[in-house]
Amino acid sequence: MPKALKIILVILGFILFIFIGLVLLNVIPLSPPEITEVIISKDVNRETAEPLHITNEFEVNVPAIFCVIKVKSVKGQSLIKAEWIYEGRKLTESNLTVPGEKFLHYQRQVYFELKKPSETNWNPGDYEVKIYLDNQYQKKATFKVKQEKGQSKEAIIEKVVICSKVDENYAPLDEKDSFPPDTYKIHCSVKVTNAQKGAVIKAQWWNKNKEQLLDSASYTVQKDNSAGYVVFSHDTEGQKWEKGDYEVKIYVGDKLIKIASFKIQ
Repeated sequence: MPKALKIILVILGFILFIFIGLVLLNVIPLSPPEITEVIISKDVNRETAEPLHITNEFEVNVPAIFCVIKVKSVKGQSLIKAEWIYEGRKLTESNLTVPGEKFLHYQRQVYFELKKPSETNWNPGDYEVKIYLDNQYQKKATFKVKQEKGQSKEAIIEKVVICSKVDENYAPLDEKDSFPPDTYKIHCSVKVTNAQKGAVIKAQWWNKNKEQLLDSASYTVQKDNSAGYVVFSHDTEGQKWEKGDYEVKIYVGDKLIKIASFKIQ
């Protein structure tokens, strides 16, 4: 064997030896960092992060919804972010940092938990979770929260929107979550389907900071299987709003269905 070829083989062997050593020491990855799977479930094994009761449909009163993420070749201290979205609108985000300093060549699982709102049930409708790795979008998973079976006998509240303008059908024209103090009239547009004659839809306007009821109003459905928008408005009659947090509680009969929040700032 020519001497030059022996030298080349020795050099290649040394490089391979170093590479294998670095891989075994978890200094460099065998493959690019990857989010391999996103799973939605009703519960998880807290020790292994294994999803339990995998599903993409939930009842409105389920205590929590879990998002299990399978990762591979992710380096320690990498940031994984879950962005929770309802009907196209961001609800919140959760973050976790991968423990350690080295690459995880094997696949492992981590999870996020989103708990049910404390004052009411989940809003029925379509949700999604978008997953980011070091601020780079990777994957998403979708799920649905179903209407309560009993609610369809009275009225289904599909959506509640706070706005400053509505059209001729009372649909919102400018969905907002904050207003200046001199917005003297604010509307709460409620999308209703499958409403039965005699069902009563009520709205209560609350100052959250003072726990004070500001206003209340109700609407009685006039015919069976009605659908459309109902609007509830609060007019300060020329007085400026106090800065702070507010909410509108929507009821069907005496049952609280949804809460819409907004700020005056």
